[in-house]
Amino acid sequence: MLETKDVYFYELNNVFELLNLSVFSFWFCLASIAFAPIFWNIVGELEYHKKILSRFVGPKIGCYILATCIFLLQIERDIAFSNALLDQYCLIDISSNLYFNLIAQALIVIGTIFVLSSFFKLGITGTYLGDHFGILFDEKIESFPFNVLENPMYVGSVLNFLGASILKGSVAGIIISIYIHIVYRISVDFFEGPFTTMIYTRASNEKKENAKEK
Repeated sequence: MLETKDVYFYELNNVFELLNLSVFSFWFCLASIAFAPIFWNIVGELEYHKKILSRFVGPKIGCYILATCIFLLQIERDIAFSNALLDQYCLIDISSNLYFNLIAQALIVIGTIFVLSSFFKLGITGTYLGDHFGILFDEKIESFPFNVLENPMYVGSVLNFLGASILKGSVAGIIISIYIHIVYRISVDFFEGPFTTMIYTRASNEKKENAKEK
């Protein structure tokens, strides 16, 4: 085992050293990444059906409470990601390469633009499951960045992780970034997306029924 974590590829005894599966930080990072969307989907659906927060503090404050929890989970995830990379080899071949650095910085810039512009358009309630609390948009947002990507905030987050991994020269970080993308896709395609569609469809149908009654 090499003493330093910053190495050239030729210094490795074998290619499998690029991903150290024996360290706790790696598995804790994967668990942290998976836990966050599991948490917000479960709490969001419970809120929609049972009003577990809004019945006590109202929809807006309830959404802010959930937003705070999600934000803290995201900070914990970022810390877990950084700690995981500290226990993995980082290839100087990648981290010191000008072209890789330019690509990484471009990914981070693009990712940050997607994340910040999404938040600017959605606001706190739009970003943090306000629709599960009954706080709905009157119409679908179709301006940038939603005219470029369906889920720009998730894509932007993945690009940031990927860019940071390339800057550090961490193959493990790149693999974790791919894992993050898979986790988010599962969350959006099978849970968050369909449930949000159901909320707006039901709200639209109720609005039409109320209009008929009048």
